[in-house]
Order: sequence, then C-alpha cells, then structure tokens
Amino acid sequence: MLDFGSVDVGTSAEYFAHLTIRSLVGVDVSNPADGNGKAPSGDGRATLVHVADFRAAGSIDLALTHGVFLRMPPREQAAAAVLVFRSLKPGGLFAFWEHNPWNPRARFRASQKFRTQAGPLSPPDARRLLRGVGFDIVHTTSTFFFPRGLRWCQPIEPMLALLPLGGQYMVLARKP
Repeated sequence: MLDFGSVDVGTSAEYFAHLTIRSLVGVDVSNPADGNGKAPSGDGRATLVHVADFRAAGSIDLALTHGVFLRMPPREQAAAAVLVFRSLKPGGLFAFWEHNPWNPRARFRASQKFRTQAGPLSPPDARRLLRGVGFDIVHTTSTFFFPRGLRWCQPIEPMLALLPLGGQYMVLARKP
C-alpha cells in the first residue's frame, strides 16, 4: 500500500490492523530540509520515503492520500497524481480523500489551516485531475456532514454520501 503524503510510519499499525496489506510505503511530501529521509517501522513492514527519493515501480495495489493535494500548487498536484498513477499496478486503486470546499465548515477550516496557492479541490476538479493522468473514476462519496453537536444525526450520513456536501469527500480511481 502507498500512503501518499504520509509523514509518520508510526500510524501504519492502524493500516495493518484494519486492512489486508503486507507492506506500506509512506511518501512524505514535506520540505526535504526537515530531514525525514527513509525511516523503517519497527517491524520493517512500513517505510517512509521522501517524495524526491521515491521511485514509482508499478507494483502497488492500493494508494491513498488524505488532505495532501490542497497544500500543493496545481503543477505539483498533477505531478503527484502522475507519480501515484505510475506507482500502481494495472487495476490498482487510488483513494483520493480531500476537504470539500463546498462544505462551509470545511472550507473555513481549510482556509485557516492551509494557506496555499492551490486551495481545496472540489470533487469535479479532483476527478478531472485524476482522469487527466489516466485514471478511471470508480466512485465519489462524501462524509462528515454533521458537526459534533449534531452527532445524533450521523447514522443518516450513509444515505447522504452521494451528495457532494460533506466535510470531506473521496474519489476512488482505478488505473486501467
């Protein structure tokens, strides 16, 4: 599995506990001056590699990213999407999670947290980006519709998943 944008292989235990994966590569997209380099996990099944040192080999079954692309300028977004595409085997899946600019609360929080040239990608922009590098779009879904104060409403969120208004969305894409 590829975790694009990961900065901590310490969280890999969660992936191994909940997914059937044999290994994990976390690709760190932060400033190389931070000195992360390659860092194996304690059990050796997870490795953290800076994006400048990562080489796509077309051998990965599943990739994911979460809240990473909104921090990148558009040119870097395309390059990152190409890198993920080249990393996957044919038929490999890419779970692209991002904050939804169509959700007022998510837009406000993202504007406070991530001040970048690019800003958040809308679901259609994300699908366009992924199609543009060769992915087929499988599905788009939204989640996190209600704030904590309305926690009692959360059981109805699965029924709202096709509405592009949740605080986050996921575009599931497949490499042909």
